[in-house]
Amino acid sequence: MKSQTVTSHTNAPLEMTGVIDTQSCPVRYPPIQALKAFEAVARLKSFTGAARELYLTQSAVTHQIRRFEEYLDAQLFHRQPNGVELTELGRALYRDITVGLFIIGRSLSEARRQAA
Repeated sequence: MKSQTVTSHTNAPLEMTGVIDTQSCPVRYPPIQALKAFEAVARLKSFTGAARELYLTQSAVTHQIRRFEEYLDAQLFHRQPNGVELTELGRALYRDITVGLFIIGRSLSEARRQAA
């Protein structure tokens, strides 16, 4: 299988050979709902807009973001009266999380197509 070099938000190359050894980097991941909420809030720059898009209440989106920030022990957004802006860490994570969610979605769509 052909190797590809992929860079993460830290710009460190990751050799991708089709198999990832998840035990070499044991991480407890946040819930995917928190990642989806983060992506939507970051893209729309709005908790209200994200809630509308995700068919959730604004308080549910706020809760997911709070859980994600607690998981990271870091602030991801600068809250402002007219919306939110990503922090530097938030901007770096946004790129990687957006790509990750896209890959997951594409893989699930392909699996469903093959199963049909």
